[in-house]
Formats: sequence, C-alpha cells, structure tokens
Amino acid sequence: LTSEDWQNLTWTEILPKSPLQPGSQNIFQISSEKTWTHLRLNIHPDGGVARFRAYGRVVRQFEKGEEIDLAAAINGGRAILCNDMFFSHMSNINLPGRGINMGDGWETKRSRIPGNRDWLILRLAAAGFIRKIVVDTAHFKGNFPDSCSLEGCVAEPGTDFSTAKI
Repeated sequence: LTSEDWQNLTWTEILPKSPLQPGSQNIFQISSEKTWTHLRLNIHPDGGVARFRAYGRVVRQFEKGEEIDLAAAINGGRAILCNDMFFSHMSNINLPGRGINMGDGWETKRSRIPGNRDWLILRLAAAGFIRKIVVDTAHFKGNFPDSCSLEGCVAEPGTDFSTAKI
C-alpha cells in the first residue's frame, strides 16, 4: 500500500467512545472476532495516556493461541503515527511497565477546540484477535482524556505511513 492507500483504509470501530478515569488502568473487554494488524486510539478531547495495552490471540509469529500484549514494544508493537507529540514522544505509550511520571507516557497539549480529539496509530506485533485493552492514565490526574475509542484495520507489511493525514 502507498500512503494514499493508507488514507483510504477502512477503520472499524472496536471500542465505542468510553469513559476514562484519571490515574487508573481502564480495562475494556473487546468482542470482535476479526483479526487486526493496526489499531488507532482516539482520546477525547486530549490529555495523556501513560500506557496502552492490547491483549489478544496471535494468528502468526508467536505460539498459536497464546494470549500476549500485541501492542507492547517488547513484543514488536510500535507507535507509528500520531497527531501530537508536544510534551512527549508517542513511543512512550507501549513501553514495559507502568509510567513513572507524566513525561513517561504520551502527553498531548491542551486544545480549546470543541470536539477535539488526539489520535495515535500502533502497528501490532502480529495480526491477532483483540480480546482486551488497557488504557492506563497513571499520573494523568489533571491532564487526562475524558474518554477514548479504538479502531482497527488490516494493512500490508511495508505500508508507508509517513505522509498519512487522518
């Protein structure tokens, strides 16, 4: 796929807009039976997420049927694109363990624009069935998103995301 193709990929809602608690591990069960290679996390309106985890059953590369964190950097997951890295880098979101402070997560700048949302795209370690996600807002008590939503897509290896506009 080219970057133009990436812009036209069909994203499927996996988790509708759901409330988040500050300084907490927000756990959501996912009932999708489809496999995904990429996830897009939307935070409404903006703020910060210390860590993001996507647990599921791997289709390839790992032991079949094993439940692992498909988004974790330690397993090969990678943040590839986001709309805002004002305070910290997007790659902080899938590091091991819990964040140690706000700068150790993905923190965006505040926007006064009504309906604003920030987004981040993660390439999963392998294609898989998502069963559970964890959106950890540890250390984000005054600057955390009110809610989040999650979308998934299937993109071919080698897709160029560098010029994507979402």
